[in-house]
Amino acid sequence: MYGSAGYDPFAAAHPNCWLVWEPGAWRPPAKGGQTLSAPRAPTPPPSAGEALAVALMVRAGKPGQLTVGRERTCDIEINDATLSQLHLLLMQAGPLTWTVRDAGSRNGTWLDGAQLSPGEPRPLRDGQRIQAGQVVLSYYEPAGLFKRLQGLAGGAATPPPLSRPDAGA
Repeated sequence: MYGSAGYDPFAAAHPNCWLVWEPGAWRPPAKGGQTLSAPRAPTPPPSAGEALAVALMVRAGKPGQLTVGRERTCDIEINDATLSQLHLLLMQAGPLTWTVRDAGSRNGTWLDGAQLSPGEPRPLRDGQRIQAGQVVLSYYEPAGLFKRLQGLAGGAATPPPLSRPDAGA
């Protein structure tokens, strides 16, 4: 759609940063809503399927903060059994600037393979991978998402799987 028009019309229409839920195995929650323990293994390679892109836009009454987890009250609800009810928080630190922090989740959160300490915010950079439980998310600024979409239009695959340093533990 924007391929021939270039980046400027895309950025004007989509000025937000983005969180992309990468395709992969989905684990339905149990009826009791318990969080399933996620194995300490590398993220499985993306399966065939499409990613889901979510614009990072804060809601009135929650300035600068977005919640991610299984709970229906989360701003970004992902109903996967390896996520906690409230798994992580995204905080807007400025225009096109976000941080991520684990909210004390059961299965942890990793940023480009490094485990986050609960409550400690880490700045996000374009193209970084966040693994929450076994859910893999990618963070993009508008230019990064445009580049990814251009690559996909040219036949490129989804980003390679993220592996964690504690994969053998």
